[in-house]
Amino acid sequence: MYTIQYPNIKKFILLSVSVSSLFLASCNGGDDSNNLEALKQKQAELKTELANLATQISKLEGDSANQFVLVDAAPITPQFFKTYINVQGRVDADENVALSAEMPGTIIKINVKAGDEVRKGQELAETDSRAVQQSLSAVQTSLI
Repeated sequence: MYTIQYPNIKKFILLSVSVSSLFLASCNGGDDSNNLEALKQKQAELKTELANLATQISKLEGDSANQFVLVDAAPITPQFFKTYINVQGRVDADENVALSAEMPGTIIKINVKAGDEVRKGQELAETDSRAVQQSLSAVQTSLI
């Protein structure tokens, strides 16, 4: 009785695979010429399709010399440019001034408006002088 050892099986499988691949490769040799003709025909079809697509694209784009750029121009006219800026800040005065009345009384007239510039010695408001006149007359009567 003859027994097959494991390394011999590997050689047998390797040999059978290589022989079968050689056999299949030799049988396929006649189809190469047919494949070549089919590929050349496919190439010709693709070239004509490419040419058709190029003509369609050129029709859609138009002539390259007559291509238009979508730009709109407006005439220049003088006009006011208004912009507003909101700014927050703090204002410090150069001099602090304490304001007090020389004589008591009710203010009857204000000579300046908010935001006006004022100078030293300028009258800012006028007071009612009736109270001062009454106190002056009372002093005069007590002297007599």
